[in-house]
Amino acid sequence: GCAYGAFRAIVVALREAVGYPYTLIPPEMMIWGHGGVVGWGGTCGALLGACAAINLVCDKPTADQLIHELQGWYTQALLPSDISNQYAQTGQFFVQKYTQPLPQNASGSPLCHVSVTMWCEHSGFRASSLERKERCGRLTGDVAARAVELLNQWADGQFQGIYVPPESIATCLTCHGDKGMDNVKAKMNCVQCHTPHP
Repeated sequence: GCAYGAFRAIVVALREAVGYPYTLIPPEMMIWGHGGVVGWGGTCGALLGACAAINLVCDKPTADQLIHELQGWYTQALLPSDISNQYAQTGQFFVQKYTQPLPQNASGSPLCHVSVTMWCEHSGFRASSLERKERCGRLTGDVAARAVELLNQWADGQFQGIYVPPESIATCLTCHGDKGMDNVKAKMNCVQCHTPHP
């Protein structure tokens, strides 16, 4: 699954590079994260797994910065990436079920159900299709790779956040944030799901 896959990729790399304590952490602890938490469509499982791994490595303030950047990147990146599509075409994945390049889109959201729905609408494939499952598999690799890039930047003292939230978020929080009605606490693009209103 996605959460397990992203978490395992990072933890196994940490085992090989660092050793203890990462040798004691079972990747199976993240299996529950598949499909946005056992299919509920919440936060993308690949993000859950990668964020959990980041949290193991960094203190809270650093993890918060890296996770914020990873989530923001996920909402804006064209996924699956060109590299993932290329790996599939050239047989470089451990599991080969589908070798054609898949359509790419930016989900605009870290939520599994939004990400999958937006991709299905963009690609024309059904949520239950092999292509959608392959898309999520490739995306899992992309998320794990980006998380490792961010961790390496941090370890080298080179991390600088570049994610810029959509302007619509600030617009919505003008009324709904802590200086207004104070009834929303979020960093996601509101108007993707909620009708804009004055």
